[in-house]
Formats: sequence, structure tokens, C-alpha cells
Amino acid sequence: NLESMLVTKTHSPIKNDYLVVYIIDISFSETNTLLHVTDFAGNLEFFCSAGSLNYKGKQKKLRFLVFRDLFRILVSKLTFLKGKPVALHLKNVGSNKFWIIKKLKTKFFIKVVRNFNLYPFNGCRK
Repeated sequence: NLESMLVTKTHSPIKNDYLVVYIIDISFSETNTLLHVTDFAGNLEFFCSAGSLNYKGKQKKLRFLVFRDLFRILVSKLTFLKGKPVALHLKNVGSNKFWIIKKLKTKFFIKVVRNFNLYPFNGCRK
């Protein structure tokens, strides 16, 4: 059956079945937690930080509390993400990576996960 489809070219796959439509970028820096949602072309659709969630000072580094609030915003306000293939970019999340992926997979169709670790792991040499 596959051979006949290739020879006659009767079946053409839908382009959107294979593409990532949106990118969710979660960044943990030393002083803040950031969330960016962009479309595939790089146009910013949504931005949120720990400061915009009314966290101040050292509270912005409390990863669990900040991510809980960011997840609530993703589910409630960003309904355009539901059912669309999404790429997840994680920056400096460390061991929280598996917990974040598990939580986001319950509500979104995550197609690709990329992890960027920007902190050095070996320290300085004297």
C-alpha cells in the first residue's frame, strides 16, 4: 500500500502535522525566573517574570512557587496553546527539569524538549 502511494503520489501529508507552532521558554537566572512564549517565527506572544507575579527580592528565586504560578497562567490565559505542537526550551533548570516536563505534558502537546545549561559545572582553577 505504501509503495502504491509513493508511485502515484495520491497521499500528501498535511504540513502542520510535523511542525512546531509555539515555543515555551522557561529561564531560571540567578536573580529571576522568566517565561517567554513565542511562535515559530520568533514573534513574542506572551512574557511573564517572577516580578510581574508580585514576587520581590529573594522570593523571585523560589523556583517551585514561581513555576506553580507560571503554570496556572499558562493553563488559564494561554488557551491558544492547547492542542498545538509545542517546543519546550529550558534554561538553567537543573534537577527541576523532569518535574517541569511532567507537569507541562499533562496540559500541552510537547513535541521537542531542549535543555540549555549556561552555568559552568567545574568551577574556577587557581
